[in-house]
Amino acid sequence: MNDELTLAQAHITTSTASGYQLQTLHDVPARAAGVSDETLALLKELVAFQNAMAAKSHSSGVSDISQIGMNMDLYPEAKAFFARSTDENATAQPPAQGGVSGQHDTNSPHSGTHPCGNFRHHVPTENPRWSDPITISNPIASLERLGFHHTLAYATNTFPLRDPRDYTRPTDKRGPYGYCESPRFRDQAQLIITDESDPITGGRPTGYKVQYGEPNPEVLDYSWPYPIWGAYVKHWHETH
Repeated sequence: MNDELTLAQAHITTSTASGYQLQTLHDVPARAAGVSDETLALLKELVAFQNAMAAKSHSSGVSDISQIGMNMDLYPEAKAFFARSTDENATAQPPAQGGVSGQHDTNSPHSGTHPCGNFRHHVPTENPRWSDPITISNPIASLERLGFHHTLAYATNTFPLRDPRDYTRPTDKRGPYGYCESPRFRDQAQLIITDESDPITGGRPTGYKVQYGEPNPEVLDYSWPYPIWGAYVKHWHETH
């Protein structure tokens, strides 16, 4: 995330219209502050992209933008930006985590980074591995005691159906660029179902597995650390 893009985000405001959140980019003061036309063109598309996802979310009842289909050909600047982000992160080498303990998500000691992650520096840089299966007599009760909730229908890969296997626990994240506050990350748990022929509705849960520490896809249910976080989370989940 270059310095101009970070600067320009200070000129985005948010309002609620028709029951959902919309963003507005104020390009005149942004340009006066030194933001280039090229950066403004990109940010306008990112704002339009997020507004379109919010509108789709409101009309469909699907709050997780990672599960809302978007035609990226309508947003060529954003599409190219996403592709550059993927390429950059394929070769990125994050610093050792020990150097940033105590750093919070309002800023970062590393130029161009953010403790919660951004397009230039993904956090984490790959999809977290699943734990070994945990066998237990009542896995649902166990997960609920551990602070998990049934993942909202919009945040599962079986949209528009709610996947009864999928559970979420909001969490924080201490990563290579600092500390990101909860609930901007999540731990994901999935029930292990005995009847593989009908994994959505049939079978008895015999245990669960957990994936720790990915950007929380329930993005419309918490405050964002910066204005284009929604687009970043969608991109992260599509990339990893």
